[in-house]
Amino acid sequence: MELVDAGLSVYSKRGDLVDVFRDRVIVGIRDSNGQLVGFSGRAAPGADSTVPKYINTRTTDAFVKGALLFGLPEHRELFEAGAVPARVEGWFDAIAVTKAGGGTVVGCAPLGTALTAAQAEMLAQAAGEGGVVLYAADNDRAGQAAAARDYVTLTVEGADPRKLVMIDFADADAVLKDPAEAYQRDAGASLGRTLAAPHLAPGLVDQLITHRVAQDAERISHSEVSAVVAAARDAGRLIAALPPDQWDTHIGVAADVLTAGGSTHDHRTLVARETIEAAMAWEPPEPVVTASPTATSIAAAPAPDRAQELARRLAALNAEGPSARAARELAQTAHLPTAAEPPDNQRGISELELG
Repeated sequence: MELVDAGLSVYSKRGDLVDVFRDRVIVGIRDSNGQLVGFSGRAAPGADSTVPKYINTRTTDAFVKGALLFGLPEHRELFEAGAVPARVEGWFDAIAVTKAGGGTVVGCAPLGTALTAAQAEMLAQAAGEGGVVLYAADNDRAGQAAAARDYVTLTVEGADPRKLVMIDFADADAVLKDPAEAYQRDAGASLGRTLAAPHLAPGLVDQLITHRVAQDAERISHSEVSAVVAAARDAGRLIAALPPDQWDTHIGVAADVLTAGGSTHDHRTLVARETIEAAMAWEPPEPVVTASPTATSIAAAPAPDRAQELARRLAALNAEGPSARAARELAQTAHLPTAAEPPDNQRGISELELG
């Protein structure tokens, strides 16, 4: 009964006790206290295609997938010494990153689920004051979709997600699907070089914006208004999830990407306006973002008052920045006065309490 209660075995229809993880590579899964609470198993090489690639211990009182991360509890001493967490897809990827990172970066993997708020909070806490979390989900369509969701989940928890750009230094044209594949190519030499300076990795938001523009590259290159506005709107939703003191930098990046795509519109103003409107939205549209910290902090006020308040607080950061100008224009459209002076308490909008 202990094996069954622990999720390691099940009874067959004939009443025989069957090993759940037979013919699999198995790792133990630990909770935040370092206690072993379950297992995860990967199908052996050559397994039949009908066999699930990964299986985990069934849900128990101790084993709840959305509250666990493989790799994080095992390496707390490295995080205390300043290691950067890397969100990866599977635990082979996590092992590859940790081995190649040499104590500088530690791979952390959810157990076959989308990144939950609880897991994002764990990663943000492990990242420490700098907040940098490397992001290395698979470079396929599903991985890109997950990246957009996870980016917001991480950002709302105060993390600074950065894109892990994997390069095979022996073959620069090679397309690497995941860290495990990158490690396998040259025993981690190239991956280790990539991980050597995690704080210099590009922001995940810029990679997501670039990918979004590329999805509609042909129409944008012909300056089709609907395509340009749709791309700017999606970029604004992503940027709005960041602390406002970072908005203008990424508004500039998005504008440059749209310009490089061939569009001739005034992209900086357009993206800034979309960012402001996304931040003020009561319920920002899915699937790009959920409620941003900014929207959450001011959503209780009527829309015109939110415009005024946002304009005032952005002016405290950079009165002539594109986001502040867009907020002022929005407030003026609502026929409300705007204040160029910072609020008395001198707090930027990024310092507002959430919720």
